[in-house]
Amino acid sequence: MFMICVQHVITKSGVEDIDISSNAYVYWFIDMFCCCAVDAYAMISGYVSNKKTIPYKRIINLWFQAIFYSFIVSLLMNLFYFKKTMSLSFLVKSLMPITNNTFWYITAYIPLLFLAPFLNRSLENMGERELKHLLIVMLFVFSFLALLGDSWSLYGYSCIWILILYVTGSIIRRIGLFKKTGSTLLLSLYLLSVAVSWISFYITRIPRMMEYISPTIVLCAMVLIVIFSRIPVQNKTISKISSLTLGIYLLQGNPLFSQFFFQSIIPLDGTKLFSALLLILAKSSLLMIIGFAVEKTRTMIFHFLKIGKVEDLLAKLLEAVVSKLQTVLDSFI
Repeated sequence: MFMICVQHVITKSGVEDIDISSNAYVYWFIDMFCCCAVDAYAMISGYVSNKKTIPYKRIINLWFQAIFYSFIVSLLMNLFYFKKTMSLSFLVKSLMPITNNTFWYITAYIPLLFLAPFLNRSLENMGERELKHLLIVMLFVFSFLALLGDSWSLYGYSCIWILILYVTGSIIRRIGLFKKTGSTLLLSLYLLSVAVSWISFYITRIPRMMEYISPTIVLCAMVLIVIFSRIPVQNKTISKISSLTLGIYLLQGNPLFSQFFFQSIIPLDGTKLFSALLLILAKSSLLMIIGFAVEKTRTMIFHFLKIGKVEDLLAKLLEAVVSKLQTVLDSFI
């Protein structure tokens, strides 16, 4: 999530504009170094998941969380900073962040939660050879071929790509990918992949190799997961903090907060490389701290208002609707 913060600070500050400074290529390299974090975040879901039933409570919980960051945060930002009249259409869209694609990742991720139990059961029934075959086919079709033109997964901004990453993460764990490769060699492979993406852009100025679907970016994400999975962590604080990281992403996805933070807080001057790099680090750290604080506050507010009980009720209602639809389908068979 920190890498995602760094990437957003760079991409939304304008320092990558090659018309500003030759230093832009340094910022592009850092951007490419961090780009795989989004892919890795989705792969982790598959790596750790073994659920056999649809997590209705989690789906409703994500929906409420998205509404908080879309609607409540927008109201607060407008009240204390922008102080402009908010249109009715904006408010309505803020109350429907999933269907309006306010946060593309959540919009893509929720359908996956419905499908994940079926994917998990299918993957469990596959042998190691089949899993390797599936991994190769998926990456060949949705990563290598997609470089020529991607009409399948919208260059990574879609449910299809998140599903591919989920399955990839699950396969990584099941086949023990890179288990015989040392961490030093894996880190070298990571840097080499970033360098290939950077050189490709330097030569062509076409950022195709730094898209989420890029083979080099996908490889970086896979390496990142394997390396970090080898670190033994027995720390309750880290476990508690990790549950708050999604809120940091959602905060950045709010258009009003994004405009305020990335354009007004600690403006970046891309022509001064050393000071800009320090400011990128400081601004990314500040974004993490603010994100943690906001998400922790949200969880406390939801606990105080007993939102969890509402989520339980809606989850049961959603499950009942799905069950009823299945009964109706059974009647036609």
